[in-house]
Amino acid sequence: MDWCLEQLETLQTRRSVGEMASNKFKRMLNRELTHLSETSRSGNQVSEYISQTFLGEPPGQPPKGGQADTITTLL
Repeated sequence: MDWCLEQLETLQTRRSVGEMASNKFKRMLNRELTHLSETSRSGNQVSEYISQTFLGEPPGQPPKGGQADTITTLL
């Protein structure tokens, strides 16, 4: 893991390693919440609660899969 982080830090990118990791996590979480919301009514309720409480999304909007920029406040 340390080697991977060192390699990423030496790359010349416009985004920091932390930002890239955060975006990846948000995409993964979004994908899981989308899947959860599609499985059942209770799954949809749990997904909506997480989105509203932790991701700052307005009520009644399901998570948008694969779009990390839709998640505004997670960390």
